[in-house]
Amino acid sequence: MLKHLLIRNYALIEQLELSPNIALNIITGETGAGKSIMLGAIGLLLGQRADGKVVAGNTDKCIVEATFDITGYNLEPFFAEQDLDFAEETIVRREISAAGKSRIFINDIPTTLEIAKALGGFLIDIHSQHDTMQLGTGNYQLQLLDTYAGNFAEKATYLTAYQQYKEAENKLNELKTIAKRDRKELDFNLFQLAELQQAALKDNEQETLEQELSLLENGEEIKSKLSELVLLFDEGEFPIILQLKTGTQLLQKLANFQPLFQELAQRAESSLIELRDIYDELSNAAEKTDVDANQLITVQERLSLIYNLQKKHGLGTINELLALQADLEQKVGSLQNLDEAIEIAQKQVLKTEKELAKQAAKLSATRVEAASNFTKAILPLFTEVGMPNASINFEVTEAKATANGANTVQILFSANKGVTLKDLKQVASGGEFSRLMLCIKYLMASKTQLPTIIFDEIDTGISGEVARKVSKLISQMSNHHQVIAITHLPQLASRMGNHYFVFKDNSGVKTISKIRLLEKQERIDELAQMISGTPISPTAIAAAEEMLES
Repeated sequence: MLKHLLIRNYALIEQLELSPNIALNIITGETGAGKSIMLGAIGLLLGQRADGKVVAGNTDKCIVEATFDITGYNLEPFFAEQDLDFAEETIVRREISAAGKSRIFINDIPTTLEIAKALGGFLIDIHSQHDTMQLGTGNYQLQLLDTYAGNFAEKATYLTAYQQYKEAENKLNELKTIAKRDRKELDFNLFQLAELQQAALKDNEQETLEQELSLLENGEEIKSKLSELVLLFDEGEFPIILQLKTGTQLLQKLANFQPLFQELAQRAESSLIELRDIYDELSNAAEKTDVDANQLITVQERLSLIYNLQKKHGLGTINELLALQADLEQKVGSLQNLDEAIEIAQKQVLKTEKELAKQAAKLSATRVEAASNFTKAILPLFTEVGMPNASINFEVTEAKATANGANTVQILFSANKGVTLKDLKQVASGGEFSRLMLCIKYLMASKTQLPTIIFDEIDTGISGEVARKVSKLISQMSNHHQVIAITHLPQLASRMGNHYFVFKDNSGVKTISKIRLLEKQERIDELAQMISGTPISPTAIAAAEEMLES
C-alpha cells in the first residue's frame, strides 16, 4: 500500500505531502484545484512519460516520491530479476529537470521507465473515466476474463505452444522464400558450376602453364643459346673446361713451392668440378629443349580457358575460381536438399499446430467457465449500484490463434428488464459504464493483489440512492485494499476514512495547489458545501453531520 507521497515543483504543486491510511481515503475539491494534477504526478512514478513543461516555475527540477509497503506481495523475484534492492518499504522516486531530462529510481537505484511501469502494475491501479471506456474494447474484456479465471498456468503453456508454432511456421516460410528465390538462379548456377567443373582447375596451375608457355614460345632461341654454351664449355675449339683443367694441373705442379699455389690449385679444382656440373645440366637442357608446336597450342588453349573464366567472373586467380566453384557447389547442393528440408519443416508445423490447438482448447475452457462464474458473481452487485434489472453475459467465441489465445470475448449487456443483450459499448450509458466498472473492480479486488486502488471520479453521472449504494461498495472494497477516491459525491466523502481537501492558494505571487487532511468540523463544512454549494445552509450542515454520524 501507499504509505507516503511527496510531490515537489510539479505544475501548480509547489509541495504536497500525503500519508494515506490503510483503508479509505477521500479526496475532494473544486474543479481545477489540482486533483488531476496530483494523479498526473503519481502517473510519473508508474512510468508515464513527461517533459520539462511539468516543472513548476523557474525551479531546477520536480520530484515525485512515493513510499510503498510491499510486505507479503512476493515481489522478491521481480526485484532480483531486475537487479534491484528489495525492501519491504520500497521508495520510488522520479526527477524531471526543466530541460526535460528524466530519471527514475527504485530504492535509490537508477532504473528505466519500463521497469518502473512493470513494478507500478503491482503497486497501484489507477481507474479513471478513460479506463471505464476501455471496458468496451475486446482486448480489455479478454484480459479481464483471464484475470478472473486465474488461468496463468494455462496461458503460459499456451504461449509456449504458440511461440513454437510460430517459430516452425516462420522457418517453413523462410525455406519456401529461399526456394522460390534460388530456383530462379538454379539453372544459371548449374551452368556456371558445370563450366568450372569441366575446366578441372588445379591449384597454382596458371603459374606452371605460364612458365611452360614462355619456354615453348622461345624454344628456338633457347635451344640455340644452349648449343652455343655446350660448345663453349666442352665441345668447341678452345673449350673452357679443358683450359681450366690444364690450368689446374699447372697450379698443382707449383703447389710444392709455396702454400699460396697449393691453395689456388685447390680452388681451381673446385671450380672445375662446378663447371663440369653446369656443363652437364646445360647438355641435358639442350637435349630436352624441343620446339613442340602441338604442346604450345595445348598450353595456349588451356591458359585461354583460364583467362576467359577469370574475365567472365571478374576474378584474378585460379584460387578465386576454385573458391567460386566451391560456393556454387554449396548453393546448388543446398537447393537440391531444400525440398527435403521443406518437407521436414511442414511436418514440424503440423506437429506444433496440433499441440497449439490442444492448449488453445484448454485455455478456452477456462475462459468459458470463468465467463459463467463471473456472470453469476456480478449480477447481485448490479442491485447494489442501482441497476437491479441489468443483465450481462461474456460471449466467448473461437478465433484465429494469437499470442493471447484462440478466442475473442465480447461483453453483452442490457440495463433494462426484458431487453435483448447487445454489445456493451453500443447500449450502456456513461453512468452505467461507471457502475459496471465499479462492480467489476469490486470482484477483481478479490482476484488480484492490488495494494492501492485509485478511483478518479468513477462516480460521475450518478446521484441519490445510486450514489449511496456506489459509495457503500467502494467503502466495502477498502476493507481489503487501500482505496483512494477522488469524488464529487457527498455520499462517498462521508464514508469513514481520511478526507483530504485539495484547494488553490492565491495568497502568494503565484497560484499553487495544496492539500490538507480535514478535521471533523472541516469535513462537515466540506460535505455541506458539496451538498448545497455556497452559501452553506443550516440544512446542509445538519445533513452533513447526519451523513458523518451514519
